[in-house]
Amino acid sequence: MTMKNQITFEDASNAINNWAKEELLNLGVKTKPEISYFIQLQNFLSKSIRQQPRKVSISASFIVPDKHKLDFYKLSKEISKGGDLKKYLSRKTEQANYKGVKFTKKVTQWLQNTFII
Repeated sequence: MTMKNQITFEDASNAINNWAKEELLNLGVKTKPEISYFIQLQNFLSKSIRQQPRKVSISASFIVPDKHKLDFYKLSKEISKGGDLKKYLSRKTEQANYKGVKFTKKVTQWLQNTFII
């Protein structure tokens, strides 16, 4: 058995994609195999909100309609204490391939060819 002295770009790309695929599986995130797992992981993580306490500042001119006051109060409390805000996000954020915007095939190909995938 011979040892490789060099790691090719393809080897590195495959290793990164395999790692990203495992991470996505461990997180229970929906994926599409035709899209780079690394790109999907980055996309998913970019939409995740880290749990940490935050200061909530509300303008004196901000008005919450009566029918939404309780929900607004719950949300601002959750933000203040650093709770999990995932339930306030779109369910589509659980899909690693969801970008929030539609990219054309040309842009998608450029992204996949430009970044390590």
